[in-house]
This record gives sequence, structure tokens and C-alpha cells, in this order.
Amino acid sequence: MSELTRHCIACGKELSEEELLLGGYCLNCFMEIKGVAKSTPALELEQCSKCGSWKIHGKWAELPSLSEALRRIVLSDQRRFIDERAELIEVDEVKVSQAAGRGLSEAVVGATALIGGSMIAKAYFKVKYRVRKTTCPTCSRRASRSYSAVVQFRSARGCLLNREKDYISKLLSDPLISQDVVELTEDRSGVDVKFLSVATAHRVAQLIEKTAGAKIVESFKLTKRDYSRGRDVGVTTISVRFPDIDKMDLVNYRGSVSLVRGTRNGFIDLIMLESGEKRSVPLKEYWSGRLKKLSEAVEKKLTVVGRSLNTLYLLNEETGELIEHPINEHLVGLKNGDRVKGYIMGGRTYVIREEVD
Repeated sequence: MSELTRHCIACGKELSEEELLLGGYCLNCFMEIKGVAKSTPALELEQCSKCGSWKIHGKWAELPSLSEALRRIVLSDQRRFIDERAELIEVDEVKVSQAAGRGLSEAVVGATALIGGSMIAKAYFKVKYRVRKTTCPTCSRRASRSYSAVVQFRSARGCLLNREKDYISKLLSDPLISQDVVELTEDRSGVDVKFLSVATAHRVAQLIEKTAGAKIVESFKLTKRDYSRGRDVGVTTISVRFPDIDKMDLVNYRGSVSLVRGTRNGFIDLIMLESGEKRSVPLKEYWSGRLKKLSEAVEKKLTVVGRSLNTLYLLNEETGELIEHPINEHLVGLKNGDRVKGYIMGGRTYVIREEVD
């Protein structure tokens, strides 16, 4: 008995066991005659008339074009558009064409598809759609000046320094952040910024906490209960407080008098004045009270007038007093005539170089 043969019902081509037979058609005839496209109801797209964003599967997104909106919908919801025997690997192009009548438009989609689970082919099909102009929730809230969060920028010193204000302004100039700003107000105590979304407010607060060591305190004020979504609706207030720490400040850190060399990325760089050791500590040590700013020290200008193996001899030119001070790691290399700063506190003198790196 002869073996059964497989033939395409359209072109008559005899097919080997390895070649696909799709509903009686070879791959080429299937793509030409049947195709992968389904008869699909027209798409209803929503675009914000103010910002141009598109609503895709219930979420609003800023996209560069109508073609990109269609590409994402087709790729993410492909079973709506193509036969079960095909799977889209990628949507390569979307060409928006002429009106299709009845208020509809038409686009030609070119895609790479996996057919029958084993063959890759180029597929083209048409998608009808209609675009409805509306206003997205973000633009609606912006127009009504409603907001979900307030970030209050303050300082432990009672007022913000210009460099802190500049830092805030630079942060808010980021397009991804500025688009969410509803209102900015400033007074003697600091700066308040209202945001459309709580997520953006959290992002701003966390950035300043990480880079400037700010202290974050958050509260929530309920305005109503949204029973349809099963959640509370209100305003989140985030207090962002900058520390009162600057370069050349004297501090007491865990019992040791130290000089602040600077702050960076949430850390304070210190010189321990007794030993000359350099150390970096987290700014959270300031907020916990383990690092305290000192204000009672009296500053004096001193001049090196001599030295021995382990001791510096310093002259207070105002009083003529000669002070002996041990040479620590920070003071190595000083020579006669060099000027230093002396801080007199609790009957002790702490000495530092005039320039601290």
C-alpha cells in the first residue's frame, strides 16, 4: 500500500512531513488566501486633547504617535486580532491610511508572526479604529488645581539657605517631576510644593533624603471614602527637613569634638580634632542626637611659631599667649609662620588648619 501524500488544496503542492498544512493550505497559500487576521470590531481609542496622552488598557500613557498607540494595543491584545494558529513576535510597523467610512479610520499593520508553532512569516492585516478626544485625569486635576500630596521643605535652622532652595529648584525642573507640580509657594519658613500624585511626591522626598540627609515625616488627611474603589481619598503631607550642618561647623560626635569637612550623599565627613582621624558618618546620626552641633566655642586666629617632635607652639596674636598643642594626623606638616584656627571650649583648645579639604 502506498503512503498517503499531503497536498495544498489551493496550489496542489505536495508537502513533506516537515512542512505545515494549515486548514488544507500550505504556508504560502494560507497567508495569501486566509491570512492570520480575524474580523475584529473597530477599536475605540481615547486621546487627551490637552497633553496628547493615550489610554491603553485603562491606563494613560504619553506616546509619540497614533501608530505607537495602535502598535502597543495590537501586540498586547493579539488574540483579538489574529488567528489562534499564529503568534505575533513583534509589530514592525503601523501605517495609518485613509478614512474607512462611518467615522472610522484604517491602519495597515505589518508584523513578524510564528505560524503553527514552527514557521516564522511576515503578516499584514488591517485594523479599523476611531479616536475620541477627551481629557485625562491628570489634566483634569491640573485644570482644577486639585492635588494629592504636599511636600513641605524646611530646615532645622528655621529657614532654608539659598543653596538648598537652588537644589529644590533643580530637582523640580526634571520634566518627569515638573509635569506633576500643581503649585509652589514660598515664605520665611520654607517652600511648599503641591503634587498631582503621591508617587512623585515620594520620589522627590526620597531623593533629598538620600542625597542631603533630610529627615522625612509623613502624614495623611482623609477627605472622603471612595466606596467604588474601596479606598480612602485625601491629601498626603510630607515634611522634608534639611539638617543644620555646614562645612567648618564644630560638632560633638559620640563624645569627641570634631570638625565638619562637608556633607555628601547622606553622609557627614568629619575630622576628629583630638586624633586628627578622618571619618564619614551617616546624617541619621545628626537626627538621632548622637551628633550635635556645638555653638559655645570661641574661635581664635593662631600662628605657628615653633615645633618639637610631638608639639606645636602657637601664638595668639591678640593676647600674646603662647599655646602648646600636640601634633596629630591633621596637623602634620605645619611649619613656622603657618596660620591655624583655634577653638577654645571647656578650657581646652582644639586646633585645625585654616583650609580643610
